[in-house]
Amino acid sequence: MIKFNKILILFVLLSVNAFALPQYSMLSGNKCINCHVNPAGSGIRNDLGWYARNDVGLINPGDIGLGGFFKNVASTNQAFNKLLLFGFDFRYETAMIGPPDKPTRKYFGMAATPYLSLKPFNWLNLGGSYNIFYDVYNKTRYPGQKAWTAYMIVQPDITMPSLKAGYFSPPIGIHFDDHTVLVDQVPGGGQPQLIPPDFSEYGAEINYEGLKWLSLTAGVFQAKSMAENTVRDSTGNVVPLTNKDKISFAVNGSLWQRFFENKLNLQLGGSYYINDDFNISSVYFNAGLTDELSLITELLMTNKKDIRKSRNFVVGLMYQLHDGLLIEARLEKAFTDDLINKLNWTTNQYLIGLHIFPLPYIELRPEYRIYDREWAEGYMAQYAVQIHLYY
Repeated sequence: MIKFNKILILFVLLSVNAFALPQYSMLSGNKCINCHVNPAGSGIRNDLGWYARNDVGLINPGDIGLGGFFKNVASTNQAFNKLLLFGFDFRYETAMIGPPDKPTRKYFGMAATPYLSLKPFNWLNLGGSYNIFYDVYNKTRYPGQKAWTAYMIVQPDITMPSLKAGYFSPPIGIHFDDHTVLVDQVPGGGQPQLIPPDFSEYGAEINYEGLKWLSLTAGVFQAKSMAENTVRDSTGNVVPLTNKDKISFAVNGSLWQRFFENKLNLQLGGSYYINDDFNISSVYFNAGLTDELSLITELLMTNKKDIRKSRNFVVGLMYQLHDGLLIEARLEKAFTDDLINKLNWTTNQYLIGLHIFPLPYIELRPEYRIYDREWAEGYMAQYAVQIHLYY
């Protein structure tokens, strides 16, 4: 039970990264690149991404005497005639953590991440980020978690492919902003987190977004961060999940369509990552009714040859009651197979929560989560409240 509680604490402490919500893409009908500088989404927002969320709130700032502040101080994320873009994400959470009969309330920071993007030429973008809390909460880092990202994006024309190179996350599956989702984990038989928060590798990728209905990414990366995850081989020795001396290859592609006068939004895609004798494959299907409802589904499978396999899936719904008020529910299941010892683990997770935007740039996220390991007695149930400041 003590080990289990420690794992759950880690889940909550590092549950959220500064990724954009994939649900918003289905609610708006926009591809990730439409609102973000990064082709895969997340991080700093461009013009459309900024204006899409800069006035979202249940309360009008002018009604409480803050109209001047939001108009003059927080009216743009650009400077020097769009030469410089800036932003940040700050996330702090309180949660009751521990066994159901004796939980303890904890308070902790998850992200204090500034972003910068410099565009000296129309064809060149330089960007990066740094999570200040990475050093503050260094005892709770996951293997493979990194504090910073840095990249350059070269694109001669908007209709042409772009080249992205630097230190950033490979294009594996869907990027969720909540890293307690089971598709990013391998529960049972060791370290559960597979793709940790702030996961980055040195690498380069080609992105193509020239067609409204198509997104394609292909890249090569080092495997040193992923190699910090380990498994035990047939002799009982601990070995890295990937071969850090070999190059990893990753591809991700999806089809986008809108129907019924842009009311229905659909996305169908998949990804594949391979390094030596380890691979990750993913398929996902997402749908949405503009400004009303989103459905997110993903099946992600891993295979460490002759040692371990996993297959996880998630189904998530989000309903928009108001621009500043959304309700979310999620059902997840994870299967892990120990091929050496012929053992199997099945894990379930259920979540319901709210996304509340009382004022622009402020989000409150209360949620209730149940974590159930079918191979062990009992389950973990907890609630949490997160405050998210974004710019």
